[in-house]
Amino acid sequence: MAYSTSSTHTVVRDAASLAEAVQHTYVVIEVVGRLHDLEKFTLLEGSSLVGTTPDAELVFKPDSDGISLTTNHTLQNLTLRTDPSRLALRLEPAMTTLRQLRLQHLVIHGRLHLESSTVVDHLLSLHT
Repeated sequence: MAYSTSSTHTVVRDAASLAEAVQHTYVVIEVVGRLHDLEKFTLLEGSSLVGTTPDAELVFKPDSDGISLTTNHTLQNLTLRTDPSRLALRLEPAMTTLRQLRLQHLVIHGRLHLESSTVVDHLLSLHT
């Protein structure tokens, strides 16, 4: 089985199940293992990505950026991998409020862009 799901969370183990999961509003998307050949995606409001295995990694296609964030997210226990010239993690440009963004135990290979001239209230929490 590629993934299991409930009304509040889903477990993904491959690129197809992740692509499906990010189209829905889950509280938590649990990543198991290394997922390859990913296309860029936008994480919907209130969704979190959490690695549940030591090798939890999201590997994006060579010509693809990674994750765009909207509002109220947690990213935890993951490695994000894009080409060095691509954005591995960024704020969605149309964002006007971030609310809360929690980044904990992330390894990022690629570029990181968490700046927006339109975000008016936010709480950014970075943990090592």
